[in-house]
Amino acid sequence: MRIQQEPVAALVTSLPAQCYKQRNGATIKSEQVTDTIALEIAVAIVVNGITLTVLMASPEHLEWLALGFLCSEGLIHHARDCQDIEIVGNTETGYEVHVQVSHQVRHQLKMRQRQQLGATGCGLCGVTALEYALPHLDPLTYDHATSSTGLRPRFDSIQQQLQHLSQWQRRQAYSGALHAASLQYGSSQEGWHYYVCEDVGRHNALDKILGYRLEQKRSVGGTSSLFAEGVVMTSRLSVDLVQKAIRARLNWLAGISAPTALAIKLASQCNLTLIGFAREGRMTVYAGCLEDT
Repeated sequence: MRIQQEPVAALVTSLPAQCYKQRNGATIKSEQVTDTIALEIAVAIVVNGITLTVLMASPEHLEWLALGFLCSEGLIHHARDCQDIEIVGNTETGYEVHVQVSHQVRHQLKMRQRQQLGATGCGLCGVTALEYALPHLDPLTYDHATSSTGLRPRFDSIQQQLQHLSQWQRRQAYSGALHAASLQYGSSQEGWHYYVCEDVGRHNALDKILGYRLEQKRSVGGTSSLFAEGVVMTSRLSVDLVQKAIRARLNWLAGISAPTALAIKLASQCNLTLIGFAREGRMTVYAGCLEDT
């Protein structure tokens, strides 16, 4: 796969602004300050010349955003499914990520377009819209979700993942406006590896880390079924994030906040370990289970 990319701006910028500080309803002072503000731009993902979606995202790692989005929507399974990626645009007008997919992917893309057309039609298309919102997903296999070979998450490894997330979410500390997703992959025997992606959108942060994951697997020539892979997010866990995790065949998904009822139901049905309130020294397992220590 070939990637052509124009320089993309940083995630944050210094912006002069007139700020009013208040305490207990009273204005303390008004002052001109230069604050660190998160950037947010429009990003169009264009597949084989057709605009698939437009996302509001942070202008970084847009190739991973496109790869991860296509993966978490079930359109691709490997980085090799994308033959070419080209990024054009700027922070003023937005960016377009042009992706050329292989012949095998085109049929799935056409099916998705038909579903989207139904979802935007008249009220008679309501059944199609609901089916598209909550599609059938293949459960994770026994080896992925419930085997005793170290593919289930461990309490101590997720705690390490939380520490890594806190240490590497640097630009959130400056702006206060960025979500993050931390990928952990490896095994207890061979060691754990981590990577963090930040974005103004929690869905985008997850898609970016999934795109990074696909690129890593491509660089090593495939995947290892013996490796556990999971993501910790700085957000609540809604059903759409669970859908993305299942389509990407993650072993677990954790968040520092709570999951929704529908997210728990889907995770249980599809054998995804779902963890909420993941904080230092504690977490709540809502679906699946942890590996015995």
